[in-house]
Amino acid sequence: MVLSETHVMQGRPHDALSEIELERYDPIRAFLYPIANYVLSRKKESDAALSAFIRKYHAGGAYRIALVYAFCNQSDEAFELDRSLCPM
Repeated sequence: MVLSETHVMQGRPHDALSEIELERYDPIRAFLYPIANYVLSRKKESDAALSAFIRKYHAGGAYRIALVYAFCNQSDEAFELDRSLCPM
């Protein structure tokens, strides 16, 4: 996971995708795909991967879902998710 994230931050998303495919833990792999696809300017694939991640892991994955939203410049969605989980 860390190597995939490092590749993304270094501007090497193709290398990140290769590492993501090696990830054995499904929730982490599902978390990383929308980010790598976003960096590759594959909006349709990124949105589809995020939707799949939300469908499958919404119950325990709210923090990571918010991270993906924030990374993909969808801060409104990230904050809305945060507000829905932590109402004041």
